[in-house]
Amino acid sequence: MIGTSVTNGITITANDVTIDLDGHALIGYSSSYDGIAVAAGLENISIANGIISSWGRHGINAGDASSLKISGVQVSSNGFVSAGSGMLIGSNSIIRQCQATGNKADGIYVKDGSTIADSVSSTNGANGIFAGSGCLINNCTIRRNSTDGICADSGGTIKSCVCSENSDDGIQINVGNQVLNNTCDLNKYGITPGGSRNTLDGNSLTRNTLHGIYTPAAGNLIIRNRSSGNTPNYPDMSASTYGPIVTGTGAIASTSPWANFEF
Repeated sequence: MIGTSVTNGITITANDVTIDLDGHALIGYSSSYDGIAVAAGLENISIANGIISSWGRHGINAGDASSLKISGVQVSSNGFVSAGSGMLIGSNSIIRQCQATGNKADGIYVKDGSTIADSVSSTNGANGIFAGSGCLINNCTIRRNSTDGICADSGGTIKSCVCSENSDDGIQINVGNQVLNNTCDLNKYGITPGGSRNTLDGNSLTRNTLHGIYTPAAGNLIIRNRSSGNTPNYPDMSASTYGPIVTGTGAIASTSPWANFEF
């Protein structure tokens, strides 16, 4: 399907709708609106298996709906008329096995209580993933985005993700998050907990231009991380709780199960 000027590709106005693109593409027009627009207040919308590209606003605009399922969808090169995102998705939603590339704003923007898994977001004009409160982001690959790889609000979990070559933070979080077993390589900062009560556990932080972990806020727990080739690898963490930092080569002398490593 090829879009036309000042219209959406598909507009959904009822609950409980499933759109299976069956491998087909929705291709926008230079002055088109959204590839798929979901009306405010709707629930239980499923969109699957296709390509949504080159729409003037968002690839998928469902920010005021909830309980959506998005799977197997590629969103690319959207938002160049009004700085839109690849996907703008409302609360309590699930996004799986999706790709967001080259969109003007965020690749994937999802509101509170949602899950993003097994997805890729790269070369977008803002964040690779922006997530509201209470979200789970699992097993995603996020690279070469123009601001943060992952930017998440509060009370969520980010685990087993690869965040590389993003222009600012690999992962940036606010308050009360768990950041577990991620790889952050070649960003400006590896991980930045901007607020307190976050747990940073088991992450690999390598070759970031500045801090491996940057801690502008107090009151975080920082344990079992591995940091190398950053400037510096670890900042002053005295206002947080942290495992001892093991440095140098040779046999590991520390017996602490909570040790952070610098190598």
